[in-house]
Amino acid sequence: MINPAVQPRAKPVVLLVDDDHDLLETTSALLEDDFEVITASNGEEALRRFALSDPDVVCTDYDMPGMNGIELLRMTMTERRYVSGILLSGYREFLESSAKRGADRYLLLVKPYAPNALTDLINTAVKYTSVKRKFTLNGSTHVA
Repeated sequence: MINPAVQPRAKPVVLLVDDDHDLLETTSALLEDDFEVITASNGEEALRRFALSDPDVVCTDYDMPGMNGIELLRMTMTERRYVSGILLSGYREFLESSAKRGADRYLLLVKPYAPNALTDLINTAVKYTSVKRKFTLNGSTHVA
């Protein structure tokens, strides 16, 4: 397992997960100027890549075959409590009902979205991760 010690990075690391190959490639290209992007096309592949890296943010589509995005975020954010999650979905009603059910551990974004909306949300998530990582590494038991 990767040592979660705070190490200087040239760019924040984003694990981007989507089963739509074209969307995954396009979004990755959009983000690569500002972030180091690791891609996966499903939840199982994402878990393997997550285990080999130390992403700041896991950004995942909700609707994928097999493991859905919520399941993936629960697993990754439980494994490393300081990681921030972003759930993307084309189903506005689903995201709104998730928010009402207390989906407060991750950020939500409805597809289609403006490219800068995703970049801004990832930057916000990176800030959350930075704070959560400091608390986690300093031994605090209370991390949001």
